[in-house]
Amino acid sequence: MIDKEFIKNHCEKVNEKHTNTLGDKLIIDTFNGENSYNPSLQTHFLRVALIDYLWSTSLNRYGKNIYDISEKIRNSLMGLKGKISQLSSQDLFELELNQTDRETIKECIKKIMGCCGHKRGIVFPCKYLHFLKPTLFIPWDSLVPKAIMELQEIQIDTHNPLENGYFHLIEGYKQIYRQIKEVSSEDIREIIEYDYETQKPYQSSRKNTFIRLIDKSLWGYKKYGN
Repeated sequence: MIDKEFIKNHCEKVNEKHTNTLGDKLIIDTFNGENSYNPSLQTHFLRVALIDYLWSTSLNRYGKNIYDISEKIRNSLMGLKGKISQLSSQDLFELELNQTDRETIKECIKKIMGCCGHKRGIVFPCKYLHFLKPTLFIPWDSLVPKAIMELQEIQIDTHNPLENGYFHLIEGYKQIYRQIKEVSSEDIREIIEYDYETQKPYQSSRKNTFIRLIDKSLWGYKKYGN
């Protein structure tokens, strides 16, 4: 079972690899502040390029120009902001995840997918949306679903992530949140503070959300082992 010590220990292992913490810092700094939905051309291009390179989302494999992708996403941000505001909560762990929420989340992911010029890959869209709204969206990759299925006994449809798998992953994150909060509501605050301290010397301009720490610990567990 995933508990407080599991998340702290595996986040620390990831943070020990300074390329990980520096990469997160650089990305977060392009999203932070009042212009998150209205960044300059330069800032937004850097945002897209950093996520693609540091998180290995392989935008280039679709033969698309990253500058063009960046422009399309930047032009869609205000529409995304309005769509995100329609969700039942701006906090994943309070989200009702009713049919309306599910459709809205899918529309947000599909919007970024359309900007990227491909119809199937959700890795870049979900990672971009996570940094845009870190209290709400979960990153998606190949390792974290495997870790959840192994440790939480939850089945995740990795072959059809947009229709099913992403929402299975959300339920897994909610389950982990409940497990830890039931022990002590202060544990979540402790985990967030511990992660921030162990990021030194590359602390980001804001602390990670609990979503990111679940993601980081599960990724670290599969990447670096126990």
